[in-house]
Parts: sequence; structure tokens; C-alpha cells
Amino acid sequence: MRSVKAITIHRRVLLAIALPAGLLASCKTPLFLALCETAWQHGLTRWLIVGFFLALLAAEAMYFVTLMRFVRARGKVDRFNAMAVDTKELARRRRWKFRWAAATLATLSGGLIAETGFRLFDIQPPTAPGDCQADLPDVDVSVNALGIRETWDELSSDDERIRVAFLGDSFTFGVSVKPENTLPRQVSRILTETMPDRVLTINLGEIAAAPARELEVYEALRDAVEPDVVVQIVNVNDFGAHLYQILEDLYHLRDDRLIVGDTSLLLGYIEKQIRYWMVWNTTLGYYRGGFSPEERADSWLRFERDMRACRERIEANGDTYAIVLFPWLYNLDHYQLRDMHRRMRDMAASMKVPYLDLLEVFVGRDGEALRVCPMDTHPNAEGYRIAAERIAQFLRDDVLPLHADRIDPRSSTKERAGS
Repeated sequence: MRSVKAITIHRRVLLAIALPAGLLASCKTPLFLALCETAWQHGLTRWLIVGFFLALLAAEAMYFVTLMRFVRARGKVDRFNAMAVDTKELARRRRWKFRWAAATLATLSGGLIAETGFRLFDIQPPTAPGDCQADLPDVDVSVNALGIRETWDELSSDDERIRVAFLGDSFTFGVSVKPENTLPRQVSRILTETMPDRVLTINLGEIAAAPARELEVYEALRDAVEPDVVVQIVNVNDFGAHLYQILEDLYHLRDDRLIVGDTSLLLGYIEKQIRYWMVWNTTLGYYRGGFSPEERADSWLRFERDMRACRERIEANGDTYAIVLFPWLYNLDHYQLRDMHRRMRDMAASMKVPYLDLLEVFVGRDGEALRVCPMDTHPNAEGYRIAAERIAQFLRDDVLPLHADRIDPRSSTKERAGS
């Protein structure tokens, strides 16, 4: 009988713990919070919702205190009841109540003073930079008959210049600058100053392309453009996967707002700072290829496999292959992605191909002055100019000497491997 009574007491204790815990937890589920948000949007005053959550917080605090008393009573009902009338226990509880009340009052007073200061000086939560595409209405992103951003539709077979094709994504395409300010065009102008009529650059960039897709672009257009040199421009976001899904999640995380942000300037300010911190860490995880060591390892294996496939296919056609890495034009004074640049350098060394890391010319500069706008990390005309000068030097020193016999004018039509 005694064991049965003990089991009954423990069941009562479990019921006393589990039932309030379940009710409190159900009020914190995303579905319940979504219902509160919907109710607010349909006219339920925010103060009623805030009051409900304050009452919920008070109930949770009372439950926590009761639960701690059950723990101290070791789940025994008679001991729990004895503690409720014990003089020493009552005095201890009064002291704790006083301390909690004092701490709560101090916190509320501090919050009220801070809220008053925020409202007095109109301190608003930081706002995210807006989209700048509306400021670029005159950017011509039209393509020719081959689907590339060039003014010509075909090249003459009598053109004796060394053809340098640039593979890449929107950084190579130059989605946010005028055609004359794209990276290939600026490299061409710089090379023309020292090697007039010897080199022709070709823009094979495609928006949102990854290395695997860039290889498809090369194979589809090789017979039409017949390149001698292929420079693959790698952007640090090529290491990650599911670019647009990640971007959409980042925008939602950055731009969404809780009810507290509309109720209190102080809480809204804190909420925005937390959101921006989460966006920053999520962005770094994306650029590093994932948010866990396993995801990063898988992303890197995929990226390296695709890059090696590009090199093998391009060199099999008799074309010279080179890699250029474009850094993230953000926080260049304290650059956060040096680890990815080291991995890229080691991979290029193992592939034994000419390699250039543009971080060396951008580090320490004002990244915001070199981007199209704060929210668009694509380079502006000045950013492309800085990159083009270094790439032109890289081509003259490390790549074009491999074609030294073709830099001088030739009298016969050039012959290409695989043609």
C-alpha cells in the first residue's frame, strides 16, 4: 500500500509539473505567436497582446518558484506542505521575494528611463540600406546574338589578336555598370596602352552562374569565339550553394519586425541590433560554404570538383587556363574571409595554373566606396578599374608570355588546337 501511495504522490507531482509546463510551452509555439500577430493585424490592440505576454511571464515565474519548491521537497507532498508553514522557510521566501522585487523594479526603472531617453532624443532603430537598382536606370545590360555582353555578333577569322575570354558570374558580366566599365572592357583598355592591337578581351560572364554553369557557357561558345586564354573570375560567393534561397532568408531575417519593435523604441533598437548580428553571422556562414563543418566540407568538395573540371576541359582544347579570385568588398580593414582565400590559393597551387588573388589590391580600402551601393557588393566602375589594372599586369607578366610567339604581328591565319 505504501508503494502505491508513493506512486500516486509522484504522479501528482508529475502532473503538477507537466500540465503547467505544457500550457506555458504551447503559448510560445510559432503557431501561437503567428495567431497573436494575425490578431494584432486585424485590430486587436497591441497593449492587450503585450499584457497577455506579461501575464504569461508572471505565470511562468510563479510556476518556476513552485517547481523549485517541489524540487527542494524532493517530490513529497507532506514535506512540500510543511515548507509552506515553516517559519524559517517563510522568512527565506520573503527575502527572496524582496530581492526579486527589487531587481525587477530596478530593471523596469532602468528600462523606463532608457525608453524615455530614446523617445526624448528620437533614437530610432537602425535601418537597413535600401536597394540601389532604381538609381541605375541607364545601365544597358543587353547582350549580342551569342548571348554575351559584347557589341559584336561574330569575330572575323582574320582577327589575329590573342583572344582572352573571361568566364564568371555577374561580377564578370558587370550587371551594375555600363558596358564600357565592365571588367573585361577595362582590362582591354589597359592592355591596349602597352600592347596595341595585340589582345582582344571577351566577356563570357553570365548572371548567377556557378563554375559548373560557366563550363557549359565556355563549351557552348568556344567554337564561336575561339579563345586562346580563358580567365575564370571566381567570386567568394561561389563557395556557397543555394544563393538566392539564402539571400531571401537573409532579407526576411533583416527586414521582419516583432510587435515589441512597434511598441518600444528601446526594444526595437535591441531587436534590430540582434537581427543584424544574426544576418552578419549567417552571411559569413554562407560565404564559407555552410553553417557547419560538414556543410562547408561538402561545398568545398563540390566547388573544387567543378573548378578542376573547368581546367581539364579548357586545357584539353589547347587553351591557357588561369584563375582570378575577387574578394568580398566589405569590411576590408578587418577582412573576415582570409581562410577561404588561403584554401583557394592552395587549390590553385595543386592545379598548377596561373592564379591571382585580388584581395592584395583591395585590402585596407574603403569597400563602400568601391561597391555600387551599401547593399550591393558588386563593384562600381572604380572598383572594376582597380581590379582591371592588377589583372592586366597579371596577364602581361604570367599568362601572355606563354603566347610570346603570337604577340608580334603574324602573316598567317592563326591555328588553334582542336579547330
